[in-house]
Amino acid sequence: MKRIISGLLIGVLAIGIGAVWFEIHSMKKLQNVRLEIEALAEAARLSNKEAGDNFRFDQADLQVVVNRKVIETILTSLAGFEAVTKKGHRIKINNLTPSFREGFIFMEADAEFSAFYYKGPVKATYYAFVRLLDDGTCRLAFRISGAKPANQGLLSGAWLESLIVAKMQSKLKLPELDLPLGIVQDLEIPAVDKMVQDGQIRVRLPRRKVQLRVTGPQVLVTRDYLGFYADKIKLDTGDTPPNPATEGDGPVTSAMRQEEEIPTGIRVSLRFSLLTEIMDHLTAPQQDIQIEAEHIRKVWEKQSKILGLKVNSRADLVDVVGYLDVTRAALRLEGQSLHLDLEARGQIDGGLKGKAYGLTLDRPFTVYPTLDDSLPIQIIYGESSLTLQPEPKDLDLVMQIETELVGHKVRFHHSIGFAAEELIQPVVIPHRFQKEVLVPTRLESKAVVATRPVPFKFRWQLNLPENSDGYLVFTGDLFQ
Repeated sequence: MKRIISGLLIGVLAIGIGAVWFEIHSMKKLQNVRLEIEALAEAARLSNKEAGDNFRFDQADLQVVVNRKVIETILTSLAGFEAVTKKGHRIKINNLTPSFREGFIFMEADAEFSAFYYKGPVKATYYAFVRLLDDGTCRLAFRISGAKPANQGLLSGAWLESLIVAKMQSKLKLPELDLPLGIVQDLEIPAVDKMVQDGQIRVRLPRRKVQLRVTGPQVLVTRDYLGFYADKIKLDTGDTPPNPATEGDGPVTSAMRQEEEIPTGIRVSLRFSLLTEIMDHLTAPQQDIQIEAEHIRKVWEKQSKILGLKVNSRADLVDVVGYLDVTRAALRLEGQSLHLDLEARGQIDGGLKGKAYGLTLDRPFTVYPTLDDSLPIQIIYGESSLTLQPEPKDLDLVMQIETELVGHKVRFHHSIGFAAEELIQPVVIPHRFQKEVLVPTRLESKAVVATRPVPFKFRWQLNLPENSDGYLVFTGDLFQ
């Protein structure tokens, strides 16, 4: 009997020692998780401070500021998110409350957790860190920092919490979430091949692509807004990369100089000179616009008298081939309106066929047409971008044609009419913002299997700078 009692005591003691060891180990594990996250949070704070200290309002080429309410709307939409594993472990977030801090976002969530060692409600806490990816996408990455169970049962608090935190971070992790803002680093205008003027003339525009080299992109997270900026945006022409931007002599300012400047939704500020540089690059090819026509009828008609007889003369253009080179496409400010000053030079070859002064007319011709006009520019607010494109306007390409037929001069001019949008393609502002964000609602074995849309409505307005050294400022006020 004594041996049995002694064995039982030793067993109980061993279990007690094991429980104490596991408790200490669990507490240490949980403490390591919190120390790691605190280190990440501190790094985010320092990075945020450095970004704010280095930010100069009048030097960054692109600045984007998003009111925290936009991000909060996305995060609170995670309520109802559910994740399950193959073994049946499960977490469901019932509600989530985000809180903006300097450098990161802290979140508290009421959730339901289910595993063989615990089933019931937990109070979970997350840290969300903002990352700007190489492709210009802005993304939130989540780290679980705590998950306090409402009731402990036989397991101690630290022991149970460490098990839940480990499972939620590894198998039931909140997936990274793309934010609805970023920098567009590849601006592409597709090729155009269309028939105009009742199908008589074929117009082709080559595919255009502008690659932007972003220097010094920084993300800012404050208690009021999320923002990012790029010190310099250069057009990638294959040259040697530019030297990093140097600091100017002006005073250092914060990203927001006055609290009232925070938009209710989103604000995009783009240096005007960068936009003009993009336009110049898009019109760089020698043959910007190609023109072809097999047969353009009745370009010239004339009635004259020869030896007292009335003679009708007429001419058509055949086998017309030519091009236009846009030599100048400069954006210009005119009060609170934007204009594109357009100049183009080209060459058109073809044949002149018909009847002139009673004789057969069959002559080649070469003309050098010009185009010189100013086009009002309008802003199109699309689903994911802001676009500049010409307002509806007719453009005339005038050809002065002249030839001679048995001592008679045949001279006339013919205009080929184009709509402005047929010659000038829209240009996208190098910033993207999605009007609808897909938020994950179900995760199975680490894969997102269901999402739901979170729509946004913005009332946009454009403020133009006073001169070409300033900024185009697009402000989108959030409304429901």
